[in-house]
This record gives sequence, C-alpha cells and structure tokens, in this order.
Amino acid sequence: HYHGNFLGITLWGAGMELLPDAGYVTSQAAYRYPNQDVVFHNAGWVTSQNMDYTGDNTNKYTRPSLLAYDPGDVSDKQVQLLEASEPGPVEDLVDIKRRLLMMVKIDGNRSYVLDLQRMKGGDAHENFLRASEEEDCDLSTSLELEEHGGTLADYLKSNPIGLNTYRSYMSEPRSAEGDEAFDFTWKGQQSGSSLHVFMNGIENSEVYFSRIPTARRAGNKAELRDNYPGWHFYRRRLVNDTDITRYGAVYESYRDTQTALVKNVKWMDAEPYDSQSIVCVVETEEYEDTIYISNDNVKRSANGYDFSGTTCMVRKNKDSQTAEWGYIYGEGQIVGNGIEVTGEEDKKFRILSVSDSIKDGEKNEIKIEGSLSGNTSLNGVWARTIFGDKSGWGLKIKSIDQNTIETEQHPAFEITEEGAKMLFFPAKSLNGILTAAIGGDVTPLSEYEDVVIKGQPWLEIKTPTFVTKFR
Repeated sequence: HYHGNFLGITLWGAGMELLPDAGYVTSQAAYRYPNQDVVFHNAGWVTSQNMDYTGDNTNKYTRPSLLAYDPGDVSDKQVQLLEASEPGPVEDLVDIKRRLLMMVKIDGNRSYVLDLQRMKGGDAHENFLRASEEEDCDLSTSLELEEHGGTLADYLKSNPIGLNTYRSYMSEPRSAEGDEAFDFTWKGQQSGSSLHVFMNGIENSEVYFSRIPTARRAGNKAELRDNYPGWHFYRRRLVNDTDITRYGAVYESYRDTQTALVKNVKWMDAEPYDSQSIVCVVETEEYEDTIYISNDNVKRSANGYDFSGTTCMVRKNKDSQTAEWGYIYGEGQIVGNGIEVTGEEDKKFRILSVSDSIKDGEKNEIKIEGSLSGNTSLNGVWARTIFGDKSGWGLKIKSIDQNTIETEQHPAFEITEEGAKMLFFPAKSLNGILTAAIGGDVTPLSEYEDVVIKGQPWLEIKTPTFVTKFR
C-alpha cells in the first residue's frame, strides 16, 4: 500500500548503507509514522497546497511505469541504468515525477551514481536525503550555511509551502541558497566511510540541513527515540504550473582508507535548450565522462559532442584526449571528437493477446502485431508494457518466435475490448475503490469488479548500445 516513498532510493557503498531506508518502525511512540513518510526517505516529491496528504491512501494506484532498464550485460557493468515514472494517484495533480539512476564504473569495484529527478506540477518541488542510520556522521560542504535555532517548522512558519507535516522533527536547521552547483560530504564517525554528493544549481531553490531522529539504534523504544539524531538534507523550489525542475546529483562513496576518485562535476544545458534535458560532466584523475539525458530524439550539442536520444554517455581518456567508449540506451546518436555511435532503433508493437503461466498453466507469452522473427539479439533485453494510463512494468525477454515473445516475468494482465484487465494489484475494486483484499464474510466476492485500464496496451523494446571501437 501507499507509504509516500515511491521512487525513493537506498544507496550502499564503502561497506555501509549510506542513504538508508530505516525500515518499518512498529511503535507509534517511536516515530512510526514519520518513518513511513516521504520526508524520512531518499525521495523527491511534488506538493500541491490544496491536497490533503493525511487521508487514507492505502488503495490508491500510483501509476508506476518502468521507462528504462539496463543491468549492464552489454557493457560488462560499465554502465547500469534504471529509470521509472510514478506520478502518484491522479488526485495528486502531478504532471511529471520520474527518476533516473545511472551507475558508472570508475575503476575495479569503484563506481559513482548519477541521480536525476524531473518534476512538474503542484506548488513545490522537493528533494529529501538522509545520512547513515548506523552511526553519527560529520557534515562538510562547499555552501556557506546560516544556522537557525529551533526546528525547520519554526524557520519556515511564514512560508510553509511544501510537505510540512514533519518539519517539527527537523532540528537545528541550517540554510543556504541553491542557485549554484554545490557539494557536501557525510562521513561516519566510527567507520570513516564517506558519501560525497555533487548537486546541480537550480534557480530559486533553497537548501536545508537539519537533524532528525534515527530509528535503528533506538531499537523501536520510545524512550530512546530522540537519542540518535542524524543528518537530513532537504531542498525546495516553489513553482508554478509550467515549471519543470531537474534535481541532479552524483554520489561517490569511499572508505576511510581510500581517497575520492571523482574530482569535479559540472552541470550544463545542451543547445538548443530544453527544459527536460541536462548534461553532466564527471571528472576523475583519468577520465572525463559526458552524460546527456533528454526526453526526445532532437539533436543537441554539449561539451564538444552532438547528441540525440534519451540517454547517452561518452568516456574520454584525459591523457590521450580520445574516447574510450560510448553508450546509448535505445535509439539515438553521438557524434564529435572523433567518435560516432548509433543506437538501435526502438521497437513498439500493439499487444494482441497474453498468456500468463499462473492463470493459464503455460508459458508467459505476449503476442504482438508484427514480427521479430530471427531476432535472437533481443534475448535477455528488458521490454516494457505501456497501458492506456501510461503505467506499465518491465519484462525480460527469454525468447522470440516471430510474433510471440516469451518473458521471464508474469505479464499479469489480459487483453479485453476495453483495454488491459489487471491480474495483480490493482486487480479488484469495490464501489469504485481499489482494494487488495477480496471476499470474506461481509462482502460477497461477486460484488467486486475487475480493474481494466482502458486503451490499447503496447510493448516497447529499447536496446542498449556500447561501443569501444570508433571510425
């Protein structure tokens, strides 16, 4: 059910859970409900001031959709990619809420993670991060922080727009403007493990560091609930209906015996400008990585390259000033500085019928309008379903026989004249309300209705391309 933490992340590195999810706190007196809320997770949020977020959200459908998934098989784990969209229930009035994570190998088992969140709608776009639950951390930052007494609720009392329910738990707030790019580090006082975070500058954004109660060391005991305060990061931008916010971050972790490999991160816009496109240039001692993210296939230029496509990356060796490899997810192209990389054309098909092994006792199969006969190169690639409300999920391709695709996961829907009938949640509704429980002594099973997402279902296939040899 709905815990206000969708599109949240957990980050492990340097032997620690550095951006943690505290887990499930069972005692209300030990801050059970704050720990379930978005502000205590590593998540972004679009807040509309006329919405009541304290109501019962248990059975609301959050319209999730997998937009991209590459586990790194093609690149030998040099690049791993995940992007999802989850705007929430339709009542939340959110136009865009999506998150892209790209893990890029630097050397050996050392990597960094690019985190890009794009938001549109509401009155405030917010981003929350929390430091380790296991130990106290020291904070260092390039920002000049202004210290305030009391809590963040006190400080923002005259301008409370945003998720303000648990600001009273954010003590000793420190503030700064977020217009320019900045970085900060949380370092564990016992382990010495560090998380170095580089963030982009966003016009008219605010940055707040404060202390919040942590749960694990308190052990679900109310008398210990305030004994282990940890660092909390909060970023806010007040917006209008047309604003799109791009929250960008690069995370690197390293142990006490290691040094940071990421030396600098630069953020820039490609030309021509686009509100959903961004370029991130990550510099290490050896490499300059240029990462381009967009939402279309329009050609744009940045850092000496022409890009098209939704996700592109070039690694350049600093000594030789030549490209070591190029990466594209889906269709697109990279041209410039002596390289040319072209991605595979995206494939999109109408879904004609579905066979689910749970329901039908057979294979998990999707029949499409069209043919992929002989295309064994797609075995192991992840496809995604697209339903009429833009939601959908990922399915790994096992094999293809002309217009029949066998998948590793259950398709979990049927094709009807109206659209896609759900087999898993949200599969049933009662009096128009979605429900995960059916039957029982009170309500006969016959009174529940099947949930059908209206509209033509589609199957989309995007292929990752990784090139190390150039013309």
